[in-house]
Order: sequence, then structure tokens, then C-alpha cells
Amino acid sequence: MKKAHVLALLAGIAVLSAVVLFFIPRQQPTLQTTPTQTTTTPAKPTVTTTPTQTAPAAEVIVSNPLGSSRNTSMTFSSQYVRLVIGVNNTVTWVNEDTVPHTVTSAARLFDYILQPGQTVRYTFTSPGVYEYMCTLHPWMTGKVEVVGRP
Repeated sequence: MKKAHVLALLAGIAVLSAVVLFFIPRQQPTLQTTPTQTTTTPAKPTVTTTPTQTAPAAEVIVSNPLGSSRNTSMTFSSQYVRLVIGVNNTVTWVNEDTVPHTVTSAARLFDYILQPGQTVRYTFTSPGVYEYMCTLHPWMTGKVEVVGRP
């Protein structure tokens, strides 16, 4: 594979991971945020939501903040987001940057282009692990783990 193709593929593994700014529970899911920051890249948070047996549908918001398209270290250091949600929960991706980003499923379940200011939502209806990326920015990756009801 040519270097440009590899870089484009890595970019796709990146987009949506940016920074999780908000969690909007409709009722009870638990949110744990553990942000990690470096001086050369934006925060790399981990968000874990653990639904209970009676937990209703919930929504998690992942934001691509202003400047997230710039990899200031030029070493392709990862901006990785990991979410753990329940079945029928929705993830909302928001592009707050000044450039487009993509939200591209590694399994080809979804592929969205978000222009600056745009939002996209995806409801996960089956348990499993869903990896996603920004095809335009190789350091932006994420994983959504959907757990079934106990």
C-alpha cells in the first residue's frame, strides 16, 4: 500500500475521537471521565457509561473541538475516545472545529462527513465493539462498546 493510502487510512481511524465534552443522560447511566492532556495535543478522554438493568436510552456527545484537526506534535499521537454504553443508546458527534471531519465506522456501518458546526447521531441497537475514525485526521480514533442488558 502506498504511504498516502496508509496515511489516509490512519486518518480515517481518527475523526470522532476528539474530546468528549458533554454527557446528557436521559435518566440513570453513570459517567466516568478520565481526561489525559499533553502539551502538544488536545485532551484524550475516556468516557465510560455503565447502564443498569432498568436504564433508559441515553445519549453521549463526542465533540471535535476547535483545533482538533491539528496534530501539533506531528508524530500522529492518538486522540482516542472510548465509550461504553447500553443497547439502544445514542452517540452524537459534534464538529466544533473550523474544518470538516468524518465519523467513519471501521465495519462500514456508518460514514458521515461533518462540516463545521454540523452534528450527527447514531443509535447502537446491538451489543458489540464498534471502532470508528476520522478519515481526514489519522490521530483521531474511537471505540464504542455496546453492552447488553444484564
